[in-house]
Amino acid sequence: MVLYYPLIRLEKCPYCGSSKLIVESARGQLVCAACGAVLDDLIVSYESPGPPLIVSHAGSLPVEKRYTITEANVVRYEFAGLKLYEKLAKLLGSRSVERVREAAAGDRHALSVIASNKCLEDVMRSLPEPERGVVVELALSFMRGEYPLLSIVAERYGVSRARVRSLARRVRKCMGQPSLSEALASMSIAASLTG
Repeated sequence: MVLYYPLIRLEKCPYCGSSKLIVESARGQLVCAACGAVLDDLIVSYESPGPPLIVSHAGSLPVEKRYTITEANVVRYEFAGLKLYEKLAKLLGSRSVERVREAAAGDRHALSVIASNKCLEDVMRSLPEPERGVVVELALSFMRGEYPLLSIVAERYGVSRARVRSLARRVRKCMGQPSLSEALASMSIAASLTG
């Protein structure tokens, strides 16, 4: 969900005095519902993981209260992200976190799934630090439906290709995903049944 709010804080329309101010996300404007005046056209948006705030009437909450709720959701979301990176930092060591952050490209949902997967956590705890980064990067790739070149991953983390292949098998097993050969075999079987 994306939350929108204007850069300026107004409680009432300066033209008609109405407190019925609406953030129109389609045009990116703050509009007075009573007279239709556009009060601000610079709207800031934030990604929020929660359900949308439902307000029965635009004027039922004072404007300051609406801003407070929005800002609280953003702060709560940012704090959850910091806790997630903190947990991964403990598992990976401080040097690997930046690589994982880059690999995730801001996909906190994928990182939270990885951090909450007990099997992956057990695998990472049993490995030396560079191999932990390999596990997270492979898990991120598999969640996106990609099969990365193992030689590139091995070179990036300074681990042998055979070791990366072994780790990839373990990661797929933890995530319940088939190997590439199993996926291709199931597709060819399905194609032969339909064709």
